[in-house]
Formats: sequence, structure tokens, C-alpha cells
Amino acid sequence: MGHGESSSYSGNESYRYIDPLVSNDDRYLFIISPFISKNYIKKLVKMSSRKEIKVITSKAAASGEVAKDYIAKSHAKYLIYAAMIFVILSLALYFTKMMLLLSIVVYAAALAIIIYVLIISFNRYPKRRRHIEFKFVEGRFVHEKLYIGEEEAITGSANFTYSGLHKNIEHIEVVHDKKKIKELTDHFYSVWNSA
Repeated sequence: MGHGESSSYSGNESYRYIDPLVSNDDRYLFIISPFISKNYIKKLVKMSSRKEIKVITSKAAASGEVAKDYIAKSHAKYLIYAAMIFVILSLALYFTKMMLLLSIVVYAAALAIIIYVLIISFNRYPKRRRHIEFKFVEGRFVHEKLYIGEEEAITGSANFTYSGLHKNIEHIEVVHDKKKIKELTDHFYSVWNSA
């Protein structure tokens, strides 16, 4: 498949076209897919620290809820690490009965580590949360599949799932024509605004 105005592909390797579009350095990525695998949601959340991502998906697939859970678990993981460090140091102090001055130094170090872990957590993940949004269309099932970047758009039958991109025989159209990409972007926003 070349890089002309548009071209098509049929087969079970749609990922060869969709993965590069999703992972490129464009400033934004817009997706419509009724179903999205958890591993692709994780990928989107990771990438959302460097690009704006908007996704329209099916409420039945609950992809948006999975994304929210993933982000929340990422925050919780760092909080749990910080709590574990504090508990381990507290137990060490209790059982070894260290001198008061040494205890204060160790507690200060533990507090510094906890603050550092929290800073890392909240510096990384809020950026991701700010740049990714999920929407559902109410009252009807969105069956369309659409992937839009700045220089390329892909339409067709491939869901943003492992099966859709790696197993199923799918047909996709890859568009490089700027006018057509603009039309698809306008269409995306019309669906987005109605969701």
C-alpha cells in the first residue's frame, strides 16, 4: 500500500497500518471503535501524555470505564508503594528499638521517600488523564471504526482490539488526502458532540 491519496488493505494484519497511526508523533488521535481491548486502552493512556486523544466507543464494551479504572489503579499503585515503605520502616524501628535521634532521621527519610513517590505519581498521571477522553453515544450502538491523525485517517471494519487488528480478516481504507481527512474529522466531531 503506497502513500497516495488513499489505498485499501484486506487481511488479518490491519495492525500494520493502524498501530503506526496510533503511535506516531501527531498532536492528536481520534478513534471511533465499538470495542477496544484493555491492552490498547493502556497504550492510549500511556500515549496521552504527549498527544490529545478522543475516543468514541460502545457503552456495552465499557472501554471508557476500563480506562478510568486503569488510571485510578496507576495512582493507587504509587500510594500503596508509599504506604508499604512507611509500614516497613515503622516495623523496623519498632523491633530494633533504635535510639530516638536515629528514629527521627529514619522517619524523616521515610517521609521524604513518600513525598517523592507521590510527586512522581501526580506528575505523570494527571497529564495523561487531561489528554484522554472517552464518550459513549446514547440510545444507539456505534458500529463505525475510524482512526484519525493529522496526516492520515483509516476507516474500515477493524475494531481496536487484538482480534480486530491481528486475527480477523478486515478491510480498511487508508486516507492521506487532506480534504478527506478534514471531512472525517468533521464527522468525528459531529458524533462526539452528539454523544
